[in-house]
Amino acid sequence: FKISLYFNIVIYNIILHKKIKKLLKYNILNIGKKMEIVLFGDNIEIISRWEKILNKKYKTKIISNEEDFYFTENSLLIILASIKTGNKEIMVKKLQKNKNLILILDEIPSFSKAKAWLDEEVNGYGNALMQDLFFYSAVETIISGYSWLSPQIAHELFLNISKEKDNFEKQDDIFSNLTSSEINIAKYLKIGYKNIEISEELNISINTVKKHIKNIYTKLNVSDRVSFLKLVMG
Repeated sequence: FKISLYFNIVIYNIILHKKIKKLLKYNILNIGKKMEIVLFGDNIEIISRWEKILNKKYKTKIISNEEDFYFTENSLLIILASIKTGNKEIMVKKLQKNKNLILILDEIPSFSKAKAWLDEEVNGYGNALMQDLFFYSAVETIISGYSWLSPQIAHELFLNISKEKDNFEKQDDIFSNLTSSEINIAKYLKIGYKNIEISEELNISINTVKKHIKNIYTKLNVSDRVSFLKLVMG
């Protein structure tokens, strides 16, 4: 696929999410299909603005009730983030089951909200009041089988990736004297797993877990879990 430099950055950002393979597989199935663009939200002024912009290039339809919303099939659904439809995960799964693509637009977009929506495997996230050019870019990108983020959110995600990369490098330095088994357990300790949970997750005995933890503390020169967390969390 030919992708512009900008979209390379976007795809690079999104690919870090664990569920991206499933998401891209779903998108590719829709490449080349003529999709209806459906607009749904609880702010008629914003929805009317979307319709006015998109009708210059596409055929759109506004849905005003939740029943029609969930019966929509084979469409690109552009949804205002402020809608009250209950659980996000359930909503997205229902819509994707009907072979829909999903673009979430937010009146007050933020990095944290973008991550939350992307974790639910939507196809794009951006500003509900963005300029026409970005709107067309979002639609074309998504119906072509890719994921899309507004430039501001993509930039923030890129910066966050850089910070996480630095943290991983720092963590690698801290764990450099540990064995592979100890590193594995140290990572579970870092995210708050209890000994019994580590034992169950790795399918090893609780005594083995305790032995590894004792070795980890000794090698890192810490005395307990609190001092361990202070060290690895910086």
